[in-house]
Amino acid sequence: MISNLIPVVLSIISIVESNNNVCAMGDWNKYSCDFDAIGAFQIHKAALQDVNDVYGYCYHHEEMLEYNKAYRVASGYLNILISRFVKKYGENPSESQLVMMYNGGSATNFKNTKYLKRYNNFKTSIYEKEN
Repeated sequence: MISNLIPVVLSIISIVESNNNVCAMGDWNKYSCDFDAIGAFQIHKAALQDVNDVYGYCYHHEEMLEYNKAYRVASGYLNILISRFVKKYGENPSESQLVMMYNGGSATNFKNTKYLKRYNNFKTSIYEKEN
């Protein structure tokens, strides 16, 4: 089951997104003069809102600088993406599709092969260290 991969996927995504830096700030929005993506998982405000709406959480964007809260939101977001993908395509996404959807912010946006390559490079280096 793809949802069993979520802890592994998130451990690698946090490295790809921020080098596992809980204080990372990214995607400066010049219109709001604020960072759109923050924390180890680079959680965007729209993704946070989706997770809050679906799961009934009341997290604020600045709380994504706390690893455990950010992990909970990132995990919830991946589950939302999986559900949307299954609804649209009638099957679970592959790990590669899930990773690209996380980066693309949509259950239909899984075309960022550069992001996937970075993910796979980190995944390979992690597994090489373990063996």
